[in-house]
Amino acid sequence: MPGCSQAPSGYPTPRRSDGADMCIGGGYPGRKVVVRPQYSGWCCLVLSSAKIGRSSWRYYQRTVAGGACEYYTEHGERPGRWHGRGLGQLGLTPGVVVQEQELEAMFGRALSPTTGRQLGQAWRVDAVTGYDLTFSAPKSVSALWALGDPATVDAVDGAHAAAVRAALGFLDTHASVSRRGKDGINQITSKGLAAALFDHRTSRGGDPQLHTHALVINKVLCVDGAWRTLDGHEIYHHKKAAGAIYQTALRAELTARLPVSFGAVSEHGQAEIAGTPEELIAAWSTRTAAVMGDAVPTIADAEAALGRPVSAGERARIIKTAVLTTRPVKEADVPEGDLRARWANQAAAVGWDGPQLQLTLEQERQASDRRSELVSPGWADRVAAEAVTAVGRCKAIWSRADLTVQVAARIPTNPGRPLSAVQVVDLVEQLTSSALAGSVHGAVALGADQVGVTARVSDDRYASAELVDTEARILERVIAGGFHTSCGVPAHAVGWFFDGESAALSDEQRRAAVKLVASKDLVTVMTAPAGAGKTTTLAAAVRVWWKTNTEVIMLAPSARAAAELATATAAPGHTVAHWLLTQQHLDDQPPRRPTPGDIGRLGHRSVVVVDEASMLTTTDLDQLTARVARAGASLVLVGDPGQIGAVNAPGGMFEHLTHVLGPRTVELTELHRFTHPWEAAATLRLRDGDPSVLPEYAEHGRIHPEATSQERRRRGVRPLAHCHRRRPGCVDAGQVLD
Repeated sequence: MPGCSQAPSGYPTPRRSDGADMCIGGGYPGRKVVVRPQYSGWCCLVLSSAKIGRSSWRYYQRTVAGGACEYYTEHGERPGRWHGRGLGQLGLTPGVVVQEQELEAMFGRALSPTTGRQLGQAWRVDAVTGYDLTFSAPKSVSALWALGDPATVDAVDGAHAAAVRAALGFLDTHASVSRRGKDGINQITSKGLAAALFDHRTSRGGDPQLHTHALVINKVLCVDGAWRTLDGHEIYHHKKAAGAIYQTALRAELTARLPVSFGAVSEHGQAEIAGTPEELIAAWSTRTAAVMGDAVPTIADAEAALGRPVSAGERARIIKTAVLTTRPVKEADVPEGDLRARWANQAAAVGWDGPQLQLTLEQERQASDRRSELVSPGWADRVAAEAVTAVGRCKAIWSRADLTVQVAARIPTNPGRPLSAVQVVDLVEQLTSSALAGSVHGAVALGADQVGVTARVSDDRYASAELVDTEARILERVIAGGFHTSCGVPAHAVGWFFDGESAALSDEQRRAAVKLVASKDLVTVMTAPAGAGKTTTLAAAVRVWWKTNTEVIMLAPSARAAAELATATAAPGHTVAHWLLTQQHLDDQPPRRPTPGDIGRLGHRSVVVVDEASMLTTTDLDQLTARVARAGASLVLVGDPGQIGAVNAPGGMFEHLTHVLGPRTVELTELHRFTHPWEAAATLRLRDGDPSVLPEYAEHGRIHPEATSQERRRRGVRPLAHCHRRRPGCVDAGQVLD
C-alpha cells in the first residue's frame, strides 16, 4: 500500500486475515507497518485443548496396547516427562520419565501416584480428570526439524521444549486456581499445576509436525491444604495467551540458537521461518488441507443459512468438528530413520533437501540482519500502546489475558540482546502490566466483572481509550441531533398508511411506520424481535418516504440481508462496508450526477436505514453517524438487541442507544409469524432467557435430545444451519442448554 513499508526485522509484524493489505498507524520509528493477509484457519490453532475424562481414559486402556502412556508415546521419540510446580505435592520429580501406573493413579482414580492417598474427592463417572493442552510448532519449524542435520534437530528440540515450559509456567502463574464454597463461589490459589509432557513428531497424515501434549491433571493442592479440581474457566480464559507466549518464546529461542529469522506474525501470534519454501509447507500440510476441505463448505453452508458471517466461536467449533471427522487412522509406529528418509524423498520431489534448506534460511537471516535497524529505546512503550489499540479493535471489553496475546505478538525477537523463553515471559508480563497501569498507553480500567463472592483472577475488565472516544462521539451526535419534536404527518399523507399494501399493516406496525416517517431526529431506533414484521413496517415507511421525495438507502451488515431487504422494500440495498467504502471513494472525486443503479453521495433529503443493526461494529456506526450528520440526512437503525452482536469487532452500541433514547425508541412487540398462539409468547420468553419456558416446548414436542459425540462428529455443525431452516420456535436441547 502507498505509504507503507516493511517493519525493521527485529519487530514482528502482526497481520490480519480479512483479505486486504492494511496499514497500522503509529507503528515503528518513522514507519508504518505493512500488514499482509493470511488465512486464519485450523493451521493457526497454536494451542489446542481437550478434556480428559474417566471414560476416555478407559478408551485408551482398551484400545492401545500398554494403556494411555503408550498412546501418547507411540509417535514420540522419547518417553513422557513430568513437569510443573505442583509435582512436589505428589512426590514426583520434574524431568523424570512418566510411568503408566502413575498416570493411571492420577487420571483414572484421583490417587497420589506415590502414596496411594485420595486427592480430595474421588472422580465422578462424568468427571473431567485433566486437560490435554497441545503446543504445535509452525510448519516451517517442523520442516527445518525434519530436514536439518543433527545439531539443527537438537536446537529445534531444545527451543520447542523451552517454549512449552515457558507457556506452561505462564498458565501456572495465572490459571492454577480452584474454587471452594457452595457452587464454587470463592476462588482459591494453589501450589501449582502438575503435567505429563509427551513429544510427538508427526501429524496423523504422516507429515512432520513437532508438537507436545501436556496432560494437566485436574487436581491441585490449594493453599488451605485441601485437594480440589482446577477452575476450568481460568484454563480456557488464558489458553490463547499461553499459545501466543509459546510462539513468541519459540521464535526467540530459535533465533538465538540457529541462523534463522521470522516473517510476519499472524493475528494468532504465529510466524513462519523466513525463506521457507511454500512448496515444502504445502507438501507437508495434508492434515490442514483435509480439515479445511471439510470445514470450508460447512462454514459456507452455515453462513448461507444464518445470513451472516459465522462468529469466531462458531468457526472454531466447525473446524474442531472437521478435525475429528477427517481424522485418519493412526499410522503404525515408524522408526525415526524411516520417517526422515521418507521426508527427504518428499522434499526432493518438490526440489529441496536439508543442506539447501538450511543454506536458504541462513541467507535469509543474513539479509534480514542487513535490513534490520537498531531497536530504539522507546520500543517497549510503543509495543504496549499498539497492543492496547489492537485488542480494543477486536473487543469492546477485554481482559489482561486478551492484552497478553497482543503484547506477545509484538515482542521483538532480539531487542538489543538475545532472549530466552523465560525472559520472554518476564518481558510479556512486564509490558502487559505497564500497558494496564494508568492511561498513558490507552487502557481504561472498567473494574471487575465479578462472579462469586471473591473476584476471580481474570475478572478485571478494560477498554481502549480509542473505543471509549468513538462511543462518546456517537452518543454526542445522537443526543445533539435528537430529541426533536416529531413533525407529524401531513393530513393528505395519512391515507398512504392505509392504502394499497399498507392496508394489511397491524395497528402496531402502522404506528411504528408513522413514527419513522415523522421523526426529525438524526438517529431513530426501532427494535423488533423475529416475526414482528419489521420488514413489512419498513416497506410501508419506504413508500411514504418516496412519495415525499425522500431518497431511501437500505443497508445491512451481510450481503444476504441487504439483498432480502432490497427485495422486500424495493429500495436499493447494499452492505454497510460497501456503501461506506464507496462514500469514501466519492469524497475524493469531483461531484457528478450518479448513473441509475450507482451509489451516489449522501444528500440532505436522504434516509439511511440499517437492518440487523445489532451487528454493526462501533467503528461502522461512528462513520455512519458522522456522514448523516454532515449531510443533514437521517439514520434509522433497526434490529433486535437480543440477537447476535458484531462479529470479531467491538459492537453493542445498538442496544445502548435503545436505553439512551428511552421512550423515543420505536418498538414492535406483536409476533405474526407463528401458526400456533402459544409459540409467539413462548418465543419471547425464550428470547429473554427464561428457562421456565422449556417444559412448554417439551409438551409440544419441540425439544430434541442432544446428539451423541459420534453423531456430532458425523454431522459437524450442519445441524446449526439446519436449525435455522426449521420453523421458528423449534429448539435443540443441546443448543439451548449450551
